[in-house]
Amino acid sequence: MLSCAVLNIRLKDERAYDHEFSGALVRLKYGIVTATSEDGTKTWYDVPLPPFYVNGHGTRQRNFIKLTAYDPVRLLSAALPADVPTTSLYAALQYICAMCGIAIGTSEAEFNVLPNSGVIPDFTSESIETCADAVMWIAQTSAKTVYGQRRCHSRCL
Repeated sequence: MLSCAVLNIRLKDERAYDHEFSGALVRLKYGIVTATSEDGTKTWYDVPLPPFYVNGHGTRQRNFIKLTAYDPVRLLSAALPADVPTTSLYAALQYICAMCGIAIGTSEAEFNVLPNSGVIPDFTSESIETCADAVMWIAQTSAKTVYGQRRCHSRCL
């Protein structure tokens, strides 16, 4: 299973049965107090968190609903299709990210100056089964990282 952040939420909602939550986007704002002045004014540090996507419909019980949401990297857990282009790493990355609904955070020109960007991808290894496996392989090959952006969509590389 793909390693990603999981958010479990329990909401009280008088109309819990009236709402559909599957695929909903949850954005959290989380902060830490880093200092307090003599007058009681607090200095906050906003912790950057990715958005979370609700998986499934949730469990309803009376006026409560329990939801499970995952960070955007989870979108890469789809099986790797056989028709991924192997003309270049960037072409493969574009195809995979578009298929999973993820934006690429690096332009093709920026990507092409990375180490090993000219490597021709070969996803025939038995260890590359999912889109996440392929994206991680591309990231390792080109010395980049994969992350979920905390704004309204996810980005990789």
